[in-house]
Amino acid sequence: MQLSKEDVLNKLIINPDTKKCFIFDLDGTIIFADKHLSLENEKLLRIIKDAGHEIVFASGRPLRDFRLLMPKWTHDCAMALFGGAMSLRDGVVLKYSSIDKSIGVNIVEFCLRNNFPFVIDDNLHYYHPESGHEFYDYMDKSIVGGFKRTNLEQILDNEIYKIFILDDTLVKEFAEYLTDANLTIHQHSKFRSFDILPSNVNKYKGIMPFIDYAHEDVFVFGDDSNDYELFSNFHNSILIGEHEGLKQLAKLNIAQNDLQQTNFTNLINAILV
Repeated sequence: MQLSKEDVLNKLIINPDTKKCFIFDLDGTIIFADKHLSLENEKLLRIIKDAGHEIVFASGRPLRDFRLLMPKWTHDCAMALFGGAMSLRDGVVLKYSSIDKSIGVNIVEFCLRNNFPFVIDDNLHYYHPESGHEFYDYMDKSIVGGFKRTNLEQILDNEIYKIFILDDTLVKEFAEYLTDANLTIHQHSKFRSFDILPSNVNKYKGIMPFIDYAHEDVFVFGDDSNDYELFSNFHNSILIGEHEGLKQLAKLNIAQNDLQQTNFTNLINAILV
């Protein structure tokens, strides 16, 4: 079903003549299949920016991925990366939360002893064991492969922002320890995996340094469980896809079908007009 301007006006609060803030998740929202931002979506982002509004990105992705997948002009935009663990604007880190080194070492050693598949991230680089999961080969052969570290200590000596566990059936194995260690879990429903992050980190807290707007002038776009806090705190929440939990919170839903790009374009145009 094609989205109409009336649908948008009936479900969202759109104040006339106010500067607005558009918060975009990346994967599954404006980027698909780990590819670069499409020309169609880049055009829409430029229209938003040229109209005088602000764009903020909120993603579980590391900084290296953002710089590789997004056009250069977006690199100075405000953003919350690593699921909200790092907040930047104009390329300057405004705040960050990292995993204590001793705790990170304990988690990595636990994974290695039990052959649990994981990827660990510092600011720009990543490390994973040499074998054990098809995702390792996928990462190493992808656009981010040049940022791989083969020496684990090179990662552990830096700030650790995220440990990515590639099997969501292992949540129970980590849950008690992570609570005691003051860490939190963000699950990825589409990829059957989860992030280990510093406690109290989420996208909503990550973007707060940039929010000087009435809440009805903020428009949030997301697709997965790590967008929950954003959808909970802003009325104008738009779900891309079919996440059941977010469907209960979203004021508008754009299905991932043949009309997705058309409906996304109609939505942005309706908000701006």
